[in-house]
Amino acid sequence: SFDAELASLPDGAGAYSPVNGGQILLARSASTCASASNPITSTSASVSALDVNDDIKRPEQEEENNILGCVALRALPPSSSSGKKRKTCEMKRLYITPPARGMGLGTALARAIIKIAKEEYGYEVMKLDTLSSMTAARGLYGSLGFVGTEPYNETPIKETMYFEKVL
Repeated sequence: SFDAELASLPDGAGAYSPVNGGQILLARSASTCASASNPITSTSASVSALDVNDDIKRPEQEEENNILGCVALRALPPSSSSGKKRKTCEMKRLYITPPARGMGLGTALARAIIKIAKEEYGYEVMKLDTLSSMTAARGLYGSLGFVGTEPYNETPIKETMYFEKVL
């Protein structure tokens, strides 16, 4: 559920605040979007960005429980590449509700968060982790230019795989 995903974000929601270099994006059902052809909505047009310091509407508060997916962005410490420190971020919690899977929402959310990371925050490298069992997610990340990398965090889950993309 959306509440479970939001509650499970690491480091509390503050790490995902725009003030801290983060963002949360939502995909909403077309019935409540400005354009039925674009399920990713925004306060202005294309992406729904939540400031986690404001009140967040939960799906049960929204008309028709219309949230179909989410993705989050947070800052990481700079990473080194060829002796140069690069401004680094992490994509977290790309999640699409089961009824909305196969509609291209995961790709749309991932592309939107990559664009925001690069253009609005000036990040140079994006990292993410996923499980080896998540074959569709790994295929998506590969199609977006992510490549395998060394672990950048600690996790007790042995099947965790790490990826990064130069933005």
